[in-house]
Amino acid sequence: MKIQLTMNTVAQGLHVTLGALCVAFPGWLWGNRAAVVGAGSALVFAAIKEGWFDSTFEAPATAGNGWEDFGFWALGIAAALCLGFV
Repeated sequence: MKIQLTMNTVAQGLHVTLGALCVAFPGWLWGNRAAVVGAGSALVFAAIKEGWFDSTFEAPATAGNGWEDFGFWALGIAAALCLGFV
């Protein structure tokens, strides 16, 4: 089986990574409470970005599915919280 590297694969990988970093980085620097604030902030940011900003300002050729993008943000956030990167 050959894995194809598409732009969507790269984009979703970045969504997961950025979501996890929004939790892990504050957690490493300032502790668990900062990680929870980072998780909440990242969820709000992702909802606004994917729900409003991308549909308003992103070109139709590059705009993906906002729900899919938000899901990958949430996956990264949840993975960082569950795996204990705090």
